[in-house]
Amino acid sequence: MYGLPLCQTENALNSLKNLAHVGKRYLKYSFSNAKEYQNLKFSSGAKSRKWSSIFMSKKPDRGIEFLIGWGFVENSPTAVAKFLVTRKGLSRQMIGEYLGNLQKSFNQQVLRFFAEEVDMKNFEIDVALRKFQAKFRLPGEAQKIERIVEVFANRYCQCNLDFTSKFKQKDTVFVLAFAIIMLNTDLHSPNVKASRRMKVEDFVKNLKGIDADSDIDTKLLTDIYHRVKQSEFRSDADHVTQVLRVEQCLVGKKPIHNSEIKKP
Repeated sequence: MYGLPLCQTENALNSLKNLAHVGKRYLKYSFSNAKEYQNLKFSSGAKSRKWSSIFMSKKPDRGIEFLIGWGFVENSPTAVAKFLVTRKGLSRQMIGEYLGNLQKSFNQQVLRFFAEEVDMKNFEIDVALRKFQAKFRLPGEAQKIERIVEVFANRYCQCNLDFTSKFKQKDTVFVLAFAIIMLNTDLHSPNVKASRRMKVEDFVKNLKGIDADSDIDTKLLTDIYHRVKQSEFRSDADHVTQVLRVEQCLVGKKPIHNSEIKKP
């Protein structure tokens, strides 16, 4: 919520408080308790967005279970994937956590169908990866990132056979996609000093021989580097993140009482 007018901060904070209050109240119930709420009706699009946002804001696995139990989302990986892609207001961070769950096969199936919801045909690999990642925030664990990138690479190969068939092995697309993720972090992370950031020649050098000991076209890599450098990969904005950002900006700031205002 960049550039939020000051007059809207009170409403934003109230929204945050309501979200936290209702979320804590209902997320404590187990999945079996959800059956007691089978008759809950979502009378409008706004209400359904509100409830789905609440149950995906803290515990995404539990939230999906509740929504399936209520019949709001069909109990299938394809339906859940479509819900995560199309439902507005869901926390991008929690979507990433859900998709990165390596312990549940259902989540992994959702990840595969989630990737199929993203149009990647005839897009450069970094552009397609940017579109894909915009719909969620990558989790922090390397294993989770690796799995997500692997699914992306498989989907990209399906959509762009003319491009990927030029490589000697399928894994080349995965390695290149993973390298792009690392490049984005290196170029845009505030924790990396400007003097230590990867240069275009470093990026090209690091990827030498990745295609079964053969090199990828230098111009392809150079173009990727400059596009990533020009524009950081970002997940799309969501209501939960926006409200939390406002709260973080205001934490610790004491409101000014009328009596404290000095009169001229």
